[in-house]
Amino acid sequence: YTTLFRSVAKKFGVLSDNFAGKRVVLVDDSIVRGNTISPIIKLLRDSGAKEVHIRVASPPIRFPCYMGINIPTKEELIANKPEFDDLASYIGANSVIYLSVEGLTSAVKQGIKSVKEKQTDGLKTNNTQAGRSEE
Repeated sequence: YTTLFRSVAKKFGVLSDNFAGKRVVLVDDSIVRGNTISPIIKLLRDSGAKEVHIRVASPPIRFPCYMGINIPTKEELIANKPEFDDLASYIGANSVIYLSVEGLTSAVKQGIKSVKEKQTDGLKTNNTQAGRSEE
């Protein structure tokens, strides 16, 4: 096993009785580089999970975020790699579904009277000015 796998296994203990023969849906907040999710899926499969489906509560991250996640280049992001086209196979899952940009925008806007489109532009483009006031 790799060092990453061992460290993930140490952090996330799996109780085999809970997963043996089961279909598992794992919800993650985001998949940034894609190097942590694979060992987690392997742990679930090694514990007897029949299927592992991934649901991601954010759209694919395609651009560095200079106000949050420490990602120097967009080339490091799994959403920009060729493997993204068949991400489920690449990470060992049965399926992977991300929240759409439209779904996130809708959820953020719900109950708010005025959210400017520009405030969510950074999700679709490399607009680092997204969300800033034009005053």
